[in-house]
Amino acid sequence: MAGTIEFDDASDLTLGGSAMAGTYDPGRDLDFVIAGVDAVARLPVVTLRGEYLVRRTRVAIGDTPALRWKYGPGPDGTYADYFVKDGFYVEGEVPVGRVELIARWDGLRRKGNVLVTSPLTSRAAMYRYTAAVAVRVDPAVRLKGSVELYDLGTSRELALHLGVATPF
Repeated sequence: MAGTIEFDDASDLTLGGSAMAGTYDPGRDLDFVIAGVDAVARLPVVTLRGEYLVRRTRVAIGDTPALRWKYGPGPDGTYADYFVKDGFYVEGEVPVGRVELIARWDGLRRKGNVLVTSPLTSRAAMYRYTAAVAVRVDPAVRLKGSVELYDLGTSRELALHLGVATPF
């Protein structure tokens, strides 16, 4: 579901949301739920965007969970039979003539049991912080550059990007 409110020729607000649920195994025992919301505010001096998505998935524990799963059993003697993943981004874009200045923060998180061979913990997250510039060379060509800081919880990584972007 989505809708837009237009304030004038240069300003509007768009909101959206979606959800789905079901099962993903032949026996129809393992269910999932996915839901998301998003928003875009287009104003004369800035465009703001954001989105959030969450997914909860039930998993098959199996006959020998202690050999398969890293964490458990819990206080009640059972193993968690689901995981939750969510992700988001928030972005702002400011046009200055032929130049667009962009700032973004996004992340992915996971909570729940993992296989014994996984390097993940029961709670894992990754966040990224981005500052970027795009210069419009002509209506169909942009030169782009960005600096991204990845926060992986246990380490941080810095990435630099330069590129040419065109529609195709």
